[in-house]
Amino acid sequence: MSLKTMLGELLEPVFKKREDVLLCKELKAEPGQASSGRLEVVPVGSQHLKALVQFIHEHHGDVERSLRMLDDCFRHRYEGRIAFLDGQVIGYRWWVTSAMNHPQLKLYGVSLREDEVFAFGLYIARAFRANGYAAEFLAITQQQLVDLGYKRLYNAVGASNVPARRLYESFGSKELGLHVSLSFFSFLACCGGRWMRYDPVWM
Repeated sequence: MSLKTMLGELLEPVFKKREDVLLCKELKAEPGQASSGRLEVVPVGSQHLKALVQFIHEHHGDVERSLRMLDDCFRHRYEGRIAFLDGQVIGYRWWVTSAMNHPQLKLYGVSLREDEVFAFGLYIARAFRANGYAAEFLAITQQQLVDLGYKRLYNAVGASNVPARRLYESFGSKELGLHVSLSFFSFLACCGGRWMRYDPVWM
């Protein structure tokens, strides 16, 4: 084992580093987006909780963290959309408006106006990603945001998640910059000189 690996294992409980790219998209109607006609996208409601819990158990690697994230979304009444393919849940997405608080807004230094949203938690089951449903779901949710009167959409993606970055780029999202966040003792987090309490669900 190399010295670098040993130091990494020793410091992991104390110090964690995360790199994300913040993106921004100007929202507007975009006719001509390809649609299968099979995907149904509806607002997340309490009637979907059981199906979402089952979906997480079946498709997520870190089930415990994903369930805590789901609980946060329902508890804080974040806006969300759930995707059904022939009646089967295949994914979901969440966002917050200027009237809501979210730990990642402070983490990335984003201050929302009334016509802006910050989206997060986009997830499509792996079996459906190569069939174009991720792109279709993204297109539908963005059109729904346009219909609701929003003009700008922010979201963040892991810097190493190249497929997701390419997907967002194909929809016109622009990368605003790299954000490196550091957390200490799972208690404090720092990003861009902004200190905050560490949140294990969102950081």
